Amino acid sequence: MEIVTGTYEELLFGYTLVEEEGYSLLQTFTDHSHKGCIKCVAISDNKILVSGCTDESIHIYNLRTRKEHGTLEEHEGLRSLTRLEFFQNSHLFSTGEDGKLCVWKVAGWEVLRTFKGHKGAVNCVSIHPSGKMALTVGQDHTLKTWNLVTGRPAYTSNIKQVADLVLWSPSGDCYAVSSNNNISIYKVDDCKVCHKIQAAGRICALAFLTAEILAYAGDGGIIFFYDVVNGKELYQITTDTNRIRGLSISLSHTHPDSGSLWLTSVSSDGYINVYSIQVEEGAVTSQLLVSHKTKFRLTCVATSRPTKNQSDKSTEETSKTAVKTKKQMFKTSGREHDEENQTLDLALSEQKPKKSAKNDKNVKKRKAISEQDSCSKKAKKLIKHKEPSKNRIKKKKARSEKKK
Repeated sequence: MEIVTGTYEELLFGYTLVEEEGYSLLQTFTDHSHKGCIKCVAISDNKILVSGCTDESIHIYNLRTRKEHGTLEEHEGLRSLTRLEFFQNSHLFSTGEDGKLCVWKVAGWEVLRTFKGHKGAVNCVSIHPSGKMALTVGQDHTLKTWNLVTGRPAYTSNIKQVADLVLWSPSGDCYAVSSNNNISIYKVDDCKVCHKIQAAGRICALAFLTAEILAYAGDGGIIFFYDVVNGKELYQITTDTNRIRGLSISLSHTHPDSGSLWLTSVSSDGYINVYSIQVEEGAVTSQLLVSHKTKFRLTCVATSRPTKNQSDKSTEETSKTAVKTKKQMFKTSGREHDEENQTLDLALSEQKPKKSAKNDKNVKKRKAISEQDSCSKKAKKLIKHKEPSKNRIKKKKARSEKKK
């Protein structure tokens, strides 16, 4: 498993979980391309890494080749990036303190759409598993729902407190909204709060283990597991850290078919902990696999998922790009997409207005008239350049003989 974490000290670290007489973390790379605190990271299934920073830039890396492939700069005003999230391997969603929600097409890194609706910073975004809806929360005390099919805002909900995090469940039946030390669980059926959670300290990270179990953590260094269906706490892990800044869930890479999960947590005092999580009949158990101490203040984390029958060639074709402009930094390599990605591209791109039937008839008439005009002009040219007749030749000869 590949683990990538950002730091307050502008550094990006990569680790690999190695199993040799126990588990250990092997550092694979260090990157110092950013010029500010790294706020968010995300990894796609085809091993493309993106990182967001307070310098308003998004850096792109290929984890297979360990190479950087450029920078995206669409968020403006020297504001920081707040959230990065991939949808499948086709699109990237980014939010920032400039109030924008940007949708990027991974092949070519083109901005398909920029959503503006919040009156202030956008703190977080979460994409519905179907890819048809997105939720955002911001500093303006609002929760906005975006229709990604039409490319328009669906509705806005007012919140008493400023929400820091929002997260869809894997099934898409509910979602969680975190504000300071409170979590509200909403049902999609009626968009009403079904359960409320109150923690002892500020909540900094959310992650769904399953469609029914939510993990959350923050101040105090304790990871809690909550049943969102029955509304009760199931389990907790004490990490012996000050503040947990990020959580990431992945299937076990050693036994992906067993249903075992790996939970990775990072804390502001420099610890990376990896746990093996077992969920059986609503009961949660855990085992610490490895605890690694760094010398830096960690801010965020992302882990790669195990993939099957995925060639390196397709990944390289996706990540091979060239810098073009500031807002569209990369040029597409001509890679084809599947039908789902094409439909999402069409939905997010601006649609041209369709011509009416009358306009189509007028166009046809104009084409017919123009064709007739062109034919008549050609006929006139042919008449002008027509060869002289025999009578005209005889008359010319007679005139020339008389003159002589």
